[in-house]
Amino acid sequence: MIENFKWKNNLDILIEKPLIKIKQLDPKIIEKGKELNQYIEKSKLKKKIRKSEKRIIKDIKSDQAVYDKKKLDDNKVQQEQKKAARKIFNQIMDEQAKEVKRIKTTQINFKRNKKKGRRMAGNRVSD
Repeated sequence: MIENFKWKNNLDILIEKPLIKIKQLDPKIIEKGKELNQYIEKSKLKKKIRKSEKRIIKDIKSDQAVYDKKKLDDNKVQQEQKKAARKIFNQIMDEQAKEVKRIKTTQINFKRNKKKGRRMAGNRVSD
């Protein structure tokens, strides 16, 4: 116990009379420290802003890629629909052309037969 008492006395003496005197800091040093803290805070804020900008740009690029892919898919579908419509249109036009050709040939044949029929009628000898 006596040893503990001595230690306490020594600590009290050290606390009352410190070995190193702390000098008061100059106001310039304090201002520089505050400026440094502000600079550090600003730099942290700038880093956060850059990160958020990068994330936003990434999101925009991914959205744009998805949009472009959908647009390409829509264009492919539209092109396929156009091709199918062209095929149907061409088939209809071919059928109409065949029908017109058939009608013309029947008209020509009808005229030919009519002429032959008249000749035959004119050349017949009545009994």
